[in-house]
Amino acid sequence: MTRISVEQFKQRVQPASRSKLDPFRDDLLALYSDGYSLDQLLEFLALNEIQVAKSTLHGYLKRRAGVVATPAQKKVISAPITKAQGGFKHFTPPAWADPKTSVDDEMNNRVVKGDATVCADVS
Repeated sequence: MTRISVEQFKQRVQPASRSKLDPFRDDLLALYSDGYSLDQLLEFLALNEIQVAKSTLHGYLKRRAGVVATPAQKKVISAPITKAQGGFKHFTPPAWADPKTSVDDEMNNRVVKGDATVCADVS
């Protein structure tokens, strides 16, 4: 196999294209760090005649700009869910489940005992 020089390679192969978001990198970072949402960043880009999907922008911020765009954290409570809070109203237990077992009580026992697999989400 014959080796080629770097110069010959450069003549044959074009470098990988840069992202069309690269010229806006600093602007996107500034807006994002000031609290603007991904949708607002997309609006900014559209006003500059750049159209990308939200997932593309998210990936760009995460990979190329070093920013991780994460959704707001959910509030988690450690107290048991009570029937007064609504419990598991629309849950139908499977046919094999013991009809004497209360799903509310079972879930509350897991939360109280600190079972890491069960967390109550507060909306």
